[in-house]
Amino acid sequence: MDYAQYIPLDFDLCIFDLDGTLVDTLEDLYRSVNWALSSEGFDPVDRETVRRGVGNGARNLMIRCFTASGGAAAVPTGDRFDGILARYRDRYEQTCADSARLYPGTEKWIDDLRARGCLLAVLTNKPAAAAEKLLTALGVASRFDEIAGPETHGALKPNPSGLHAIIRRFDADPARTVMIGDSSVDVETGRNAGVLTCGLTGGLGDEDALRASLPDILIERSLA
Repeated sequence: MDYAQYIPLDFDLCIFDLDGTLVDTLEDLYRSVNWALSSEGFDPVDRETVRRGVGNGARNLMIRCFTASGGAAAVPTGDRFDGILARYRDRYEQTCADSARLYPGTEKWIDDLRARGCLLAVLTNKPAAAAEKLLTALGVASRFDEIAGPETHGALKPNPSGLHAIIRRFDADPARTVMIGDSSVDVETGRNAGVLTCGLTGGLGDEDALRASLPDILIERSLA
């Protein structure tokens, strides 16, 4: 798929979400989530439950999946939950590239943008170490000028702090910056930061919510 033809404007800085935008990460997330559930004696959840939990950080993902497995009253709390979350993150970081793949046409899109002189960044709610490991395994980490997670700038999307920090780092013009993602969270993040937004269907985010968020540009992605 040729993404470039769907974005009629030139930008100086393109900031990408990761999961469901650049990379299909569902299978590895699904396996790690169910490994964590199993380790605590919980029944597994299906891929759709995991998919719907992606995008708001690992803590929210695990709360959603524990709730789906055992009910809200069964969700671990306090130090127990923090320990489970830490083990889940370690497990996922170890296995995050086992089945992950770039979406068709993504690598060409990245290279085309760089050839046009565009700065590229990743802003994800995944820990930055896992994001960098994943993109390195897929051979594209070096194409990005920054790879940032929630701990990098101290905030989860849709808080715009991370996006603002990236814009400041590169002394970019917000009017020539675009936030690109597959979910309404990404659109909200871009809007909160005062930049243009581009939504991609065919990812992990809820497509009805994505469309309802009215991104400035909507790409109906073909994955054939």
